[in-house]
Amino acid sequence: GVGIEVKFDLPDNFEKSLNQKKQDLGILMVNLLEYVFLVRKVGDLTKEMISNAPKKARLYGEFDNTIVLLRYRARLIAFLSRVAGKNDEYETYLDLSKLLAQIPSRDKLTEASLVNYLITPYSKIERLSTSFESK
Repeated sequence: GVGIEVKFDLPDNFEKSLNQKKQDLGILMVNLLEYVFLVRKVGDLTKEMISNAPKKARLYGEFDNTIVLLRYRARLIAFLSRVAGKNDEYETYLDLSKLLAQIPSRDKLTEASLVNYLITPYSKIERLSTSFESK
């Protein structure tokens, strides 16, 4: 139809690089979960852990910087997933990035903001990655 057809080939190591970026984001998230919630997986969280988390996050001096890193890495992974034609991953990582941008600073953090902007969207990424691993 309209316009020029654009064709491109991804570099041989593109998929490996994308997977490494996902692993890096996962490691960063595990470190945050360990410090703030005292667990390694979102699925291990209890209501008590979540209710105590804002107090612990206030004590974690790097909380705000870690959230920014997670946000930017999620956005990068989203765009790289889009390039690779992985639209489900694109949408999930982009949603995470957008929601992380809404998390208040650590001194204004609430239980609801942690659940809505961090835990719930990241659990979608965990489910997405386990569904691809099982295929």
